[in-house]
Amino acid sequence: MARTMSPCAGPKESRTNSLGRAKADCHTCSRTRQQCDRQRPRCGTCNNSGRVCGGYTLDLTWKAVTGGIETSISSPTQSSPDLSKSNTPRLANAQQPVSSPGREFKFRVGKPKRPRKRPSENSSTTKGTAEPTFPRKITIASTLNPETNVFPPSPQHPTQYTGNSSYKEGTKRHNVGGGGGKVSHDPSDTSEEDVESLESNEGAQISPVPSRSLIRHHSSTFEIPPGMLFSSVADKYKGVLQMYDQEFCTRPLTKDFAFNPFRCREETSDGTNFLFHAILALSSHHLARTQGDVHLKTESLNHKSTAIKLYSEALLQPDIQHLALLDTLLILITLEAAQSALSTWKVHLVGAYNLIEAAGGVSVLVTPRLRSQFGMLQWWDLTIALMSRQNPVFDEAYLNAIFSSGSDDSQLFFDLSGCPAVFAKFMTRLARTAAKFEATQFFAWARFDDSPVDELERCLKSWSNPYGNTCHNIKIEEDPQVTRDSFHCVEAWRHALLIYILQVFRRDQREDNAKTTAYFARLILDHTRCIRRSSVTQKQVLLPVFLAGSEVLDVSSRKEICDYCSFWAEANGYYMFQNVADLLGSVWKDRKQHAEQPYWWGMTVDRYTQTAAGSMTTQFLLG
Repeated sequence: MARTMSPCAGPKESRTNSLGRAKADCHTCSRTRQQCDRQRPRCGTCNNSGRVCGGYTLDLTWKAVTGGIETSISSPTQSSPDLSKSNTPRLANAQQPVSSPGREFKFRVGKPKRPRKRPSENSSTTKGTAEPTFPRKITIASTLNPETNVFPPSPQHPTQYTGNSSYKEGTKRHNVGGGGGKVSHDPSDTSEEDVESLESNEGAQISPVPSRSLIRHHSSTFEIPPGMLFSSVADKYKGVLQMYDQEFCTRPLTKDFAFNPFRCREETSDGTNFLFHAILALSSHHLARTQGDVHLKTESLNHKSTAIKLYSEALLQPDIQHLALLDTLLILITLEAAQSALSTWKVHLVGAYNLIEAAGGVSVLVTPRLRSQFGMLQWWDLTIALMSRQNPVFDEAYLNAIFSSGSDDSQLFFDLSGCPAVFAKFMTRLARTAAKFEATQFFAWARFDDSPVDELERCLKSWSNPYGNTCHNIKIEEDPQVTRDSFHCVEAWRHALLIYILQVFRRDQREDNAKTTAYFARLILDHTRCIRRSSVTQKQVLLPVFLAGSEVLDVSSRKEICDYCSFWAEANGYYMFQNVADLLGSVWKDRKQHAEQPYWWGMTVDRYTQTAAGSMTTQFLLG
């Protein structure tokens, strides 16, 4: 008797124009909180702003025909249907598969064999009937590995089956070169009918007709050969390198410019391996934070370890090109700053100083890219020296030489750090004077000459902001919003250096200077608030916010500072912002405990840093 379909089958779903627009915003607009027009294949918002569109979440559904029954197998992003309670019509007189005792299913890699026809089955099957297809269930993700395309099973979905190793191998994930998800099998997708066919039919004879669970397990074990995915390593990581080149390399800066010290060159993937792995380590760190993938965190550490190992081996080569190693060193420092504000920063800075000295010293810093790279190293050196009250690693001669060519380098330094170049000279003198002042605190007979400090204070108070009086000096082609953001950023730094003088050099006169210190702290927070939150210029005042936060007493101001740190830790991907919030929490706690005694923030900072001799002392980097 011919098998017929039940007449209660529901109508087919109407097809929508899903190819023209996506159902959800793209990954880049979701992360940046921009309005996405959802156009395929790349949204117009990202194209107009010059960003790389991260693509859309794929909602994949396949339809498989099994024995005349049309069912849908959804992607892991959809919930698994309850087949036992569904209204899907079943075949009349359909026989259920049974199993015999003492035998077990063997799952093999590859396409399952076509089931043999039963002798009692009607041989007059209609010709042209489509054979059942068994598609894989996949989601797309970006996974990185410096060694191979194949990855271990995800810990969120461990392999439960232990009877056949080929099934375990079939659940390995593959890298898809900068996409957005994972290629994995979801063992949690098991319906009640599958459980019945595998467990409740013990003792019965095995049916040659495969059950739905067997079809699903067979189809999921097919493994794509890694060699067929990518023709080269450069092709494999092309999407990641493009994302780094257009987004990740600009995050430490005030704005992107032509001589970005972090931007990689076209030959990166075919050139030095340590630079290539350093870039992949930093990119994996940012992707792991945005996607919440623990595997990418592991890959970031693996790439970092590989980059450091190859970099150390390159330093031992006799024909080493010292300046060529600065690219990798800058990225490794940036990666460490993205992970924590507290580290052995002096090790990296001394290494950079030795590389430049071996190449010829100040005289080799002639190209704009080399000057921008050194400017970034100089900026880190100054902010670390101010926090630790120690001498900077680089001599003042380097700073004088790097900014001797004119206003172009002064603007370059502001684009790097958000701080004017003239303030860098003030900060160098302040750090060296603070180191001398700290040394005199250990000797009762020593006397400190504070005349250089008084001179610096007068220069800071009389200094004129070049971004002021915008109604008279602004050019027509300049954006007034950007100019006002720059004005408030510079003012925040100016008052931060003034409050630093009171906190470090005149901490014995805190009661006399309490009102002045509180006033400067209020000004710093006011200028920070005036910078637009949508402008990356606001993130460049992290050190002024810390110095002001150590002085504020009201709850609202402290909450505003914590919100600032939390926002930029999430938006910029650098954990140093959250470290500042934690450090200020300790400062506020210690200040409350020392209410009856003199207290300043250096007492808490010194407790966090180690007192080991040499270059292994830990320090805070807040720039």
